[in-house]
Amino acid sequence: MGLSRGQIVGLVTIALFFAFLTLIFDLIVSHNAKKIDYLSYDSSKVKAILEGNYLEYVNLGETYKEKGINTKKKVSISYFKDNRQVSGIDTSKYGTYEVRYYISGKNYITRTVIVIDNESPVIKVPDKTIISKEEALTFDLEKGVIVTDNSNDVKLSYDNNLKSEKGDYIITYTAIDSSNNKTSKKRLIKIN
Repeated sequence: MGLSRGQIVGLVTIALFFAFLTLIFDLIVSHNAKKIDYLSYDSSKVKAILEGNYLEYVNLGETYKEKGINTKKKVSISYFKDNRQVSGIDTSKYGTYEVRYYISGKNYITRTVIVIDNESPVIKVPDKTIISKEEALTFDLEKGVIVTDNSNDVKLSYDNNLKSEKGDYIITYTAIDSSNNKTSKKRLIKIN
């Protein structure tokens, strides 16, 4: 008794599916093997392992802490930005750097360091603000408000619902930096 046409199509479909899975698995394994080889260098004379991560992030304005490599050999370190050698990692500006750890002359391991900004601005407002109805007409809502950010590029906005009538008014200040990190702070203004 032979297989029906439907059974043959089903078996071929299953065989193709398993061949596809095998191909995907081989690609994943070979990619991971390259990644591991990239992170360590091993020969009969030299063994070295990258400390920390292959990809490191450092926040704008913070100091980059070199993690180095683990080896018994002498290592020299060079920094590159846009394929040009630089003296170090400048965290006062955004950028991507390559750190090369040279072992035994021209053999080296690399790390990528990216300077990012994931820090929100900080808003400080006066604790208590009590003003008269007359002062409310010309009151500067930015007076006494301090905004700081590690990028030094921040925009402040606020809602102005202040009226020259007796009462309590909540003003919401919002600061957004050049990386779209955002923070808000509320301020109470009392009008007598």
